[in-house]
Amino acid sequence: MREMEIWEFASEYILEEKLFIVPTRAIGVLMIEHMAKGGKSALNLNPVTIKKLSQDICQMYIEENDILVIDDILGKSIVLDCLKSLNQESDEFFFKENLIDEKTAEEVYSVIIELKLKKIDDFPKEKDLDKIYKRYTLKLDRLNAMDYCDILLKAREVKELSSFKDKTIAVASNIEFHDLERELFSQLNQNAIKIKMPVKKLIDSPKEYFFKESVESIDRDKKVCFFNQFGIRNEIKYIIDDIYVKSIPLDEVVIAYTDQKYVEWINLEFQKEDLGISFADGLDILTSTTYRFIKTICDFAKNYYNIWELRPMFFNGSLNVETGLEKDDETITSNDIYEELVKCKVFYGRENYERLNFISPELDDKAKVKRKWIREFFNSIMFTLPEGNVEFREYIKRLSILIKKYVKIPDSSKANSYDKTSMKAILETLKRMEKIPLEIEPDRYFDIVLSYIEEINTNRSGARPSKAFACKYNIAAYTGRKHLYLIGLDSSSLDSKIVESAILLDNIRRDISPSLSFSKENYRYKKYKIREALTASFTNISIGYSNFDMVDIKAKTPSKIYTELKEEYGHVEPCKAIDRKLMSKDLIFSGTSIETLGQCSRKLYFKNRLFLKEKEDIEIDLDRWLDALTKGNLVHEILNLYFDLPKEDRDEEILSKLIEERVEKVAKEIPYILKEVYNREKEEIKVYCKKILEREQNSQLEVFINELSFGRNKTNRIFGPLKTQEITIGDLNLTISGAIDRVDIDKKGKWFKIVDYKTGNLANFDKRLRKSEGRGKNKTYDYSEGQKFQFFIYKKALENIIKEKDEYKDFSVKSFSYEFEDDSIDLIFDEEFINKIENRINDLLNIDIFQNDKKIVYNNTDSLTCKYCEFKNICKTDNIKTEEEEVDY
Repeated sequence: MREMEIWEFASEYILEEKLFIVPTRAIGVLMIEHMAKGGKSALNLNPVTIKKLSQDICQMYIEENDILVIDDILGKSIVLDCLKSLNQESDEFFFKENLIDEKTAEEVYSVIIELKLKKIDDFPKEKDLDKIYKRYTLKLDRLNAMDYCDILLKAREVKELSSFKDKTIAVASNIEFHDLERELFSQLNQNAIKIKMPVKKLIDSPKEYFFKESVESIDRDKKVCFFNQFGIRNEIKYIIDDIYVKSIPLDEVVIAYTDQKYVEWINLEFQKEDLGISFADGLDILTSTTYRFIKTICDFAKNYYNIWELRPMFFNGSLNVETGLEKDDETITSNDIYEELVKCKVFYGRENYERLNFISPELDDKAKVKRKWIREFFNSIMFTLPEGNVEFREYIKRLSILIKKYVKIPDSSKANSYDKTSMKAILETLKRMEKIPLEIEPDRYFDIVLSYIEEINTNRSGARPSKAFACKYNIAAYTGRKHLYLIGLDSSSLDSKIVESAILLDNIRRDISPSLSFSKENYRYKKYKIREALTASFTNISIGYSNFDMVDIKAKTPSKIYTELKEEYGHVEPCKAIDRKLMSKDLIFSGTSIETLGQCSRKLYFKNRLFLKEKEDIEIDLDRWLDALTKGNLVHEILNLYFDLPKEDRDEEILSKLIEERVEKVAKEIPYILKEVYNREKEEIKVYCKKILEREQNSQLEVFINELSFGRNKTNRIFGPLKTQEITIGDLNLTISGAIDRVDIDKKGKWFKIVDYKTGNLANFDKRLRKSEGRGKNKTYDYSEGQKFQFFIYKKALENIIKEKDEYKDFSVKSFSYEFEDDSIDLIFDEEFINKIENRINDLLNIDIFQNDKKIVYNNTDSLTCKYCEFKNICKTDNIKTEEEEVDY
């Protein structure tokens, strides 16, 4: 067989229609794109897999005979039917009822296809596989269906095969064929040409490789760097930093991952840095509005039509409540609808939702409108959800109608683009599913629908100019790019454990045929493909893994292949030496950083060095409307608006009006679940604001300025727009930005007081600020272990700001007041107090982070430091023995 480069093949047969048989179509496309980028012609060159080629050959036969093509999802479903029917027919059947599920059906189906590809018709009696295969074959006959193996067989018989023989065919040098695939190719390869691939052939190649010759060794002189990072996020950040440091053009970068979960992380980090990147496999569909809508409907049906399953769609902005409403009723929101739904007192059971058809004439007009919407919505849902055995394709059509009617695409541009693409892809998939002529039970209907949709990936792309490229490790070598980052080589992603098939054990496989694959070959195959990829013409290779799992909170170890590659390439030292001395002052970027350091130096390291964040809580709390931060911001906004008014215009009535306006505005942006919760929290806001107003009215000072922002592109009536402020604490020069809630003035005494609003718990805050001893007049305060320094930072900033106006140069900043609902904490800035605080901060700024970490031990009874810390799940590995948590040594 002749052998040549892909560009030579394309040039020699430039006008002929050419087929290039490749391991995956992505590999063929990448090679052609790289060839075209180099100015070579790819005219009439079509990359195709042997699977797609066999389907193309049989296309006419499939259409003329209305054949149903069985893919993995349908095949698994058919096998599940076979298992259930055989179990019902015989008590002796191997798979008992408790063993029959989706996972078992998937494993049995994969064994059936594996044996068929190896041309094994005499199925083993082990686990009644012979009976299952016989029933599976009968099912295909009844459905007038063909699986992949049947198509391979038929492709050798149909008359259309001759037209494909006339085409000019090339085949990749590292192509893999099973027995049936090899036989089809043998009828096509009379004049086939072997294409030299960008990778080398290594020893111990997989048994399915068609070409066995030309074994080479790896190039040990290649420049290969090995690294590991704390968590996936830092693993990717390492790549971005390396690209910046080495000034690598993005279109020379390929990132190869071992696990699909890396895609979302890579996309997120590259977006943050505004770096272009394309993905061979695209982005998954799981976060799209349409998928979440379908998943919610399926969960609703599976969980006995429990109304709580539908809650998310009413509050995440994905439900189109405008459908079915008149123009006059468009002010009705999704949370209004949900509140009315709760009043209907229908919580579970399909039959109970029939009560929604009755609308009481005693309801007011607005309630009737909402009830009509609810009735129409649930009638549409119930029409979509099957009961008993149903015609699959009929209900797929109904699901498509429901999606078009009720799914709402978000307004933001990025989400809008992603969600529009996702909805289009899902509807196209559902359209194809309408051709499946199955009679199916409800649970299977939901499983099949979700299985097909979860396979969808959007925004698939090739290796685009001016963009980095991310793909699976097995196709990275075909991009022609020079810089490879191979990530995810931890032992979890690349497990070297040998796990035998539960359906067909290795000893049975040996008896059937030595050509079958054995359990140890799965890991060997992955290992070979990684080593094969490294033989491509990369000038720089970086190989890494994450040494900590931030989801399951556990350490991760390097995979066996990672360790072996380090030995093969003679790697001794890590790429980047770790400086084991890290001073706390080097991690201080703001006033908040100093307060974090006051709590715990390890916490500062997690936040400002590793950039870790607490996992977002997606649970819905029925008893809360606003979280603490949103509530605090709302209170600040109301008081800022109030104190911005002229003094003569300020009164309690104006304040109440402001509260109503702002709270109602927030309610439209953040829907509440229960009206009583909304009313309670609104009342809490009113009470707090009115108490602040009372204290201000009783004060001897005047409000000087309200919301004094600096470094935030905001202006004010006295100082105008203010830049960031430079302050000095010990030997640390700190650039800070912020906003002082309020500054009060004593014009006669020439001094200022800073006021800061706090909506939290005074007692808890005070414990973090200082320690107290004694009572009454004898009470003293110790600030030597304090965790709060906002007052000191803002004092320094205000002292800088007032120097900008000549009339205030002689004024001093004398006090600071934390204003809580029932009381305040007042601090006087005398010399002794300032010295204590400066000494405390100086001590904190000179901590060696790594040395101090040896003294830190997790204590879940410490409510000031550990108990409520967002990183406590990481620190629990300290294994401290406490009253609540005993550890045996």
